[in-house]
Amino acid sequence: MFRHAVLIEFAPGVGSAQIGEITDKVGELTARVPSVVSAVCGRDAGVTAGSSDFAIVVDLADPADYRAYSTHPAHDELVAVLGPCVRSRSVVDFIV
Repeated sequence: MFRHAVLIEFAPGVGSAQIGEITDKVGELTARVPSVVSAVCGRDAGVTAGSSDFAIVVDLADPADYRAYSTHPAHDELVAVLGPCVRSRSVVDFIV
C-alpha cells in the first residue's frame, strides 16, 4: 500500500464552509478516482501542541497509482478548492 499524507496549516480567515468543501472533495475521491483505495481527512483534535490544522491521507496500491491520481480531474478540483486556504503544507509519501 502506498500512502500519501498531507498536513495543512490554514491561512488566516479560513472558515467552516471552506473546510467543509475540502472535506467533501476528499470524500468524493474513492468514488471518482479508480486508483484511490481510501481517502480520509480531518481537523486536528488539539491533543498535541504544534500540530497542523488539518490532514488528508490517501491510500493507493503503489506509486504508479499515485501518479494516476495526481493527474486526475478530481485531484485537480481538490487542489483548486484547497489551494487558496493553505498557508503551508507538508507532504510525506510512504509504503505501508
